[in-house]
Amino acid sequence: MALFLLDDDTKQMLKELREYAEALDHWYVPGKTAVPGFNRRHVVQSLDIQACFSWTKASETQLFRHLSISTRAWHYGNKRSFPHPQVGWTIAHHLGFTGGTEDSGLITVPAPDWQIALNKEEGTLVLVQDVKT
Repeated sequence: MALFLLDDDTKQMLKELREYAEALDHWYVPGKTAVPGFNRRHVVQSLDIQACFSWTKASETQLFRHLSISTRAWHYGNKRSFPHPQVGWTIAHHLGFTGGTEDSGLITVPAPDWQIALNKEEGTLVLVQDVKT
């Protein structure tokens, strides 16, 4: 099981990541800007969990939040290790994803407009939500 600690320090790291990613100059534009995973300012790590977050502008009319979360164990060879969904949903909430159901500080149900998938080739839990501008 991958450990994740949502203490005040982690909340601050997530807040700083969100502010950085939301800034227009830091949006990811496929084919035009560097891949977010290669920019440490788009990545945060807490114990066994690593998250990469961006605002991605896919076209002139499509802007979305994109979050990929992986475990340290997957990177060390355990290809069956993925983040617990509630950990992913809670991280997403702290990064500005809207509409999830919260209970005791955890997001227990994602919003219907969150697109969620497991990328088994990269060992990530992936979450996407359109940004309403």
